[in-house]
Amino acid sequence: MVMSWKQHLVRSSRLLLNAAARRTTIHEGLWQLHGSRGLASDVGSQGRGSPISSKPAVEGVESIIAVASGKGGAGKSTTAGKKKKWGLSVLVLLLPCAATFGLGTWQLYRRNKKIELLDYRRKRLEEEPVLLETVLATSKGSGENFQSVDLLEYRRVVIQGKYDDSKSLFVGPRVQTLYGEAKKGYQMVTPFICQSQITEAMQVPVLVNRGWVPASMQDEFLSRSHQETDKTSKVESHKPNPWWNWWNKPTEHEASKVTIISQLCRARVVGVIRDGEHPNMFVPHNQPEIGQWFYVDVPAMAQTVGLPPDVTYIEAVSTTNGSSKTFPLPKEPDALLKSSVMPQDHLNYSLTWYSLAAATTFMAVKRLQSQKRGW
Repeated sequence: MVMSWKQHLVRSSRLLLNAAARRTTIHEGLWQLHGSRGLASDVGSQGRGSPISSKPAVEGVESIIAVASGKGGAGKSTTAGKKKKWGLSVLVLLLPCAATFGLGTWQLYRRNKKIELLDYRRKRLEEEPVLLETVLATSKGSGENFQSVDLLEYRRVVIQGKYDDSKSLFVGPRVQTLYGEAKKGYQMVTPFICQSQITEAMQVPVLVNRGWVPASMQDEFLSRSHQETDKTSKVESHKPNPWWNWWNKPTEHEASKVTIISQLCRARVVGVIRDGEHPNMFVPHNQPEIGQWFYVDVPAMAQTVGLPPDVTYIEAVSTTNGSSKTFPLPKEPDALLKSSVMPQDHLNYSLTWYSLAAATTFMAVKRLQSQKRGW
């Protein structure tokens, strides 16, 4: 005889009741789970051991047993997991807010430093140019390092002497705008043999950045320099060192010859003292062995032309307000008051970072509120 589903349910319930060692009523289960006397009294008003409803939920079932644990182990682990997840969410959401706010503040700090640097350059360039030998003598007499950048950089100086074109170096390529058109060229750096304007004696040689020359003139300078070098080597091949090596004391004949050459080919240069260039990570390394220079490295260039590594480096500046187009083209004074990143750029960067900080903070607050509601 086939049993109906109701008969199966009744039979299963009876087996469960017989297997239980002790029957726990709903009143006892609620007492252990909540520990509340008020709730127990409400339930107990129906009589101890009696079901909540006198009518069984299912036909054939006399009573329903609820088993509960008063330790609350499952509840505690769930709460701890939620707290851990909540703390991790706060960290992940607030970290971008703090990072973007810090970057914005850092850009404001850099902006203030850049303003101070440009003001320092402007004050230096407004000073009247002085003789280089006077500046070096004053620095030496005070016992200070006369090559200190803090003391001499961007100081306008005047030098007089002769260029040694045979030792010219070309840095680049660099782009220059001429007559509204961008032209490719190079910065020309040449050793300069200084002559004292006070005693007419030879002074310490310096490196001078003479300015920009077109790429077409680079070969012309190099070929002419090689021809002059070949002529000099044939006539005076017995000389062990170039005549402009100031650390070797010249003979009387050499000294008189230097004086004559300086008087015939004398040049007067107005420039500013610099400490070279500081390239970023995208600029290739210099290759002195093949004469390829991508940036001004004063010690390396000095070693290449035979000068001491602590030689003074000067950038020639224009004194004609841009009216002269004679090559090399020296830098304009206003060009020294510019930087790759100006203060206005730093301000724009800081506003961008602060905007990102506000956006990420807003999203983080919304997300935390939704998690708190349990969405």
